Amino acid sequence: MRIFAFLLLVFSSGFVGTLLGYSLTRRRRELETIIHGLELLETEMLFAQNPLWLSFAHVGAKIQGNVGEMFNKIGAALAGGEYQDSGAAFKAVIGDESEKLCLTMEDKEILLALSSDLGTMDGQRQNRRLASAAGSLRTALLEAGETEKKWRRICNMGGWMLGMIFGLLLI
Repeated sequence: MRIFAFLLLVFSSGFVGTLLGYSLTRRRRELETIIHGLELLETEMLFAQNPLWLSFAHVGAKIQGNVGEMFNKIGAALAGGEYQDSGAAFKAVIGDESEKLCLTMEDKEILLALSSDLGTMDGQRQNRRLASAAGSLRTALLEAGETEKKWRRICNMGGWMLGMIFGLLLI
């Protein structure tokens, strides 16, 4: 009976550690989705030559989850005329969505720096800014991947080790 309890404790805590490790992928996935969204936005602005609010709405329709919702809300804010420029719309929406999105302050600053330039420059300069912001977010994505790997390993091994320690204490 004690061996069964020991094994149950070890495997359940190992499973919890593994689940915690996999939950750390959220920031990386959101950064990948934002980068994809910026690439779609660049395509919308360059080839379709839609107004900025319509480009955001189209990108938001193509992207799922919280990031797609963010693009939709920015498009709606720009279409409604609530804000004078895209920078103010971005700032308001990112502030509202900060609980839903798993972004660091640096990630938000990259997006806010980009937003102040959208709609105020010619097409080529806007595309360069979009590419620059996507590059900065790719660097953040690499950092997020490394952090995720490290903490996933810590959570995974920590769960198994805690299970073994508590199991040995109970025996």
